[in-house]
Amino acid sequence: SETTRLERLVRGLLDISRLQSAEKLKVSDTEPLPLAEIIRNVAEKLKVKAEPKHITLKLQLEEGIQILGNGDQIVQLILLLGDNAIKYSPEGSYVRYETKLQTNGSVEMSVVDNGPGIPEEDIPFIFERFYKVDKSHAQSSLKGTGLGLAIAREIVRMHGAQIEVFSQMGMGTRFVITFPAETVVREERRS
Repeated sequence: SETTRLERLVRGLLDISRLQSAEKLKVSDTEPLPLAEIIRNVAEKLKVKAEPKHITLKLQLEEGIQILGNGDQIVQLILLLGDNAIKYSPEGSYVRYETKLQTNGSVEMSVVDNGPGIPEEDIPFIFERFYKVDKSHAQSSLKGTGLGLAIAREIVRMHGAQIEVFSQMGMGTRFVITFPAETVVREERRS
């Protein structure tokens, strides 16, 4: 198990290093990505982790929205945020993915849980490598490398998007990624 953990750590460090070395995605590296479809596929994969804890995955997705991006990176972003939400959510709770087209043409994608929340003083640091919230009270069963949110931040940056965190102790956490209007492609409605 230590070898597997070390492999995960090395992979995570390589991911961050690769992402940080690039300024932004090249147009040639992007394609229109159907956000709702990708989230549904990722949620299906996450059921394996959610079901043992009786966590319900809820999807409130606006159909017909595509973003220009790197498919592998967007899948990784959605997976990282969902996996984290499941990891920190109590048994019998929920994790919810939401997407919504904003009036200014941007798209918001949220991952919401009703876990223990993140202390306000920790929020500025959660995207740092190896940072773990409340190390003194950390549950020993929650093992990770501390790289997931650092990788997520780099993927968001590469896509010219923004990530925000809203959390209240005892009430859960909401991660909101805003993809700018210039990266959003709307499907044409056919009659």
